[in-house]
Amino acid sequence: MSSQVPYHFRLGELPLGDSNAGWEARHVRWGGMNIGYYSGIPKGFDSGPYFRGLAGNLCQSPHWGYVIRGRLLVRYPDREETIEAGEVFYSPAGHSVLHLEETEMIEISPERELESVMQVWRSNAKSR
Repeated sequence: MSSQVPYHFRLGELPLGDSNAGWEARHVRWGGMNIGYYSGIPKGFDSGPYFRGLAGNLCQSPHWGYVIRGRLLVRYPDREETIEAGEVFYSPAGHSVLHLEETEMIEISPERELESVMQVWRSNAKSR
């Protein structure tokens, strides 16, 4: 049997990632990109504290995605944008996110940049 990762999954069958305070994170890596499916991100969850130690205390990975359910506020140094269910998005590096409603979403990120961010995220999560 091959140990290679298949090139297609149903969202709920993506490999389970890090546990995140009760919400589900599933990921697969293809072609230098991380494809993430996140469900049950609670209303009020603020990613900001998890980016402490990164430049500007902001996420330094760009993301492309689609919000399946919910609403979130993406904060940049010079503006804020609200993204709602049914919308596709691009978030350049230098942002944080506040979930205004419980959220389900798909997010695609460059593997290398995301892994650098996630090292800091995991370290900050341990101290929370």
